[in-house]
Amino acid sequence: MLKSKIAIDYLMKRKLNKDTVLKYQLGYAPNEWTALKDYLLSKGYNEEFIIRAGLAKRKEGKDSSYDTFRNRLVFPIVDSHNHVLGFSARSLDNSMPKYLNTSENIVFKKRELLFGYNIYKKEADRDKILLVEGNIDVMSLYQAGVNYAVANLGTAFTINQANLLKRNAKKIYICYDGDKAGKNATHKAIEILRSIDAKSNVVTLPEGLDPDDFIKKYGLAGFTAKLNEAKNSVEYEVSELMELYDVNDPESLLQLINEISNLLSKINDKIEREIYIDYISRVYSIDKSLLTNQVSKTKYVNKYKEKYTVPEVPKIKKLDIEIIDENLLIYALADIKYFKYINKEISIDNYSKVFKINMPLLKSKYEGNADIELDDFDIADKENALLEIDSIRKKSEESAYTNLKELLEKREKLKSKNYVSDLLSQISDGKGDAMELLKLIKKHRDNE
Repeated sequence: MLKSKIAIDYLMKRKLNKDTVLKYQLGYAPNEWTALKDYLLSKGYNEEFIIRAGLAKRKEGKDSSYDTFRNRLVFPIVDSHNHVLGFSARSLDNSMPKYLNTSENIVFKKRELLFGYNIYKKEADRDKILLVEGNIDVMSLYQAGVNYAVANLGTAFTINQANLLKRNAKKIYICYDGDKAGKNATHKAIEILRSIDAKSNVVTLPEGLDPDDFIKKYGLAGFTAKLNEAKNSVEYEVSELMELYDVNDPESLLQLINEISNLLSKINDKIEREIYIDYISRVYSIDKSLLTNQVSKTKYVNKYKEKYTVPEVPKIKKLDIEIIDENLLIYALADIKYFKYINKEISIDNYSKVFKINMPLLKSKYEGNADIELDDFDIADKENALLEIDSIRKKSEESAYTNLKELLEKREKLKSKNYVSDLLSQISDGKGDAMELLKLIKKHRDNE
């Protein structure tokens, strides 16, 4: 890699020195279609093994294959025993996706792995661990003297990764980017850690700066100061809520108290919950008895909400819509005309998780990014997806569009049921419109 000018230029731009690059065993995938495959074949590996390892991809409908990574900076993902399990590769020419991971296989399960974890296990004192978003963040922090940072491989933080943090450190710190997306990711990470009873602390960076930017601008002393100022997750979330509401406006204050109560009701330990009620009421001048009563009410409602549901309007799992959307995604992958049809029928506001993850990638593919293949999409059973795509392409257009319309109609009905169920939940909390609920139930029955 050190012979590659484009890779060296990128590393120099990011101010990463040779020792850091060697420590994290970075590599470079040349801008050639079969360079790695040809090298591995010359060393005695067979093509099928190379594909199964995620280092090459088979061309759709053909027997030939090509390298997974091209013109990318390659980060090995290493476990605590120094076994290389897979790779994360960053584009050097702004092609999408920006980061590309090895396809999941029997050894590489990205939801269970963290970049930099092997170095953390070997060198850090296990007193604390710092979760960041990017591989470069980890390396820049290490170079500056922070050897306890890990990253979640550019994907959403998972419960498996959360358990890894909980098992290995007394204190967990989250330090995501200082922008809106970073804040949203921080809240999600807090929720996941809270679900396994793991406490976390949040390091807040100025808006527009990520850990890499910050450590370069302010150095180790500046970052250490930020770490020492870190708020525990409850304090952080309350401070974020305080910025959204006006305590001098009665309606806004009521909404704020409801939000804080919902947050505190998730704390199972009664003493800890009481401490936070006292702290918040003192620091933010909120009536303690009012907050205490609302927290108790929220806990009661949450505990018995499921018990008091109307059986005539069962709650449809969001997963049902995601199953339909997985089928729609297969159609969109089969042909651009089906992609355009689906894209016209479903607005971004109505995207499920399946669409939010895959549609931007699919759009990039149809805009001419030939590097994007089926393996790049978040589809559980890719072998079956290939068979389905082939089957769709063999159908007549009339038959395909008929199936598409049926899927879209079914999706709309499920969304309607979900909306009714959500409205019912709001009514149980005293927030929903009962008349609107009755109209929706009537509309739903008329359509059945």
